[in-house]
Amino acid sequence: MTQPPLVIKHHQWRHLVRELGSVDGLQAVRQLTEMEYKLALWAPVTLARWIATEQPELLDRPALRILVVGAETVDAVDDGMWYAALPALLGRPEMNVSVELVGKTYGEVSPEFKPFLGKTPPRTRFAGKLPNPSRPHKQTISAYLKSNAPDGLNLAVMFHPGFDSHFEEWFADDGLHRLARSVPVFVASFHADEYITDRLVLEAYGFGDIGAPVVNPFTVQTDNE
Repeated sequence: MTQPPLVIKHHQWRHLVRELGSVDGLQAVRQLTEMEYKLALWAPVTLARWIATEQPELLDRPALRILVVGAETVDAVDDGMWYAALPALLGRPEMNVSVELVGKTYGEVSPEFKPFLGKTPPRTRFAGKLPNPSRPHKQTISAYLKSNAPDGLNLAVMFHPGFDSHFEEWFADDGLHRLARSVPVFVASFHADEYITDRLVLEAYGFGDIGAPVVNPFTVQTDNE
């Protein structure tokens, strides 16, 4: 019987990290502190769970090209280096993953995260020491799409975009609509209430076919034990 992807097999951080740290090339995971591995792995783990549950057909692809929209800090720890864990999390060790990190405030800590993260982006002691599948682009999604066609992408993801408080930035032009017409777009909200708000804002701006929420057992704030 085929084993489920690692990210589906486990529902607790310590169990996931223990097995992920036994994967060739990812042994450094076991040397991270609890807060380090939660910050470093939260974005790739969250994305991997969505792919495995909502877009399982992507598991059959030999390569994935992913766009992180609004990349800033917690979705780009160590400049996105930890997205290298995606193949292992998905149970596809031979899969090639490339990630485009696009955000106007890339590398800056937004005001809502400063009480939690401080003034500087989180980094681990392994920053720059592992192969990095990510490329940063400090620009808006609209500016990025002017010189990069979305046709070659397999999916896009937005982590906590804050549509209600940043709607002028997100919907100033056709960038997000153009992206959504080309690839599946995954939006990660903080909690159920924020999901409702995000959905209402998206519907108000003409986005349809918004899926039901999927609960993520892996968060930065809780130990989910």
